[in-house]
Amino acid sequence: MGRPRKYNTAAEKQAAYRQRLTRETVVLHRWQVDQLQLRLDMLDKAIRAAANRGSALAVACRSASRETMLENLIRAFDQLERT
Repeated sequence: MGRPRKYNTAAEKQAAYRQRLTRETVVLHRWQVDQLQLRLDMLDKAIRAAANRGSALAVACRSASRETMLENLIRAFDQLERT
């Protein structure tokens, strides 16, 4: 004998799938992504300029990738808070 059915009908199964999909899916508008990208560009340029002027914090945060740059910023400010 097989396992008991979780859903009695295909419609119930589809409804459950759609509920899971709605819970797990994030909708982003293109303009929001573009604005975030623009802000990251501005932050990267500001950090590079400050590093070129000799800022120790900027030098510590500078990175080739934006993800690493953000991680470095978080780490740097966490360390500042602890001192």
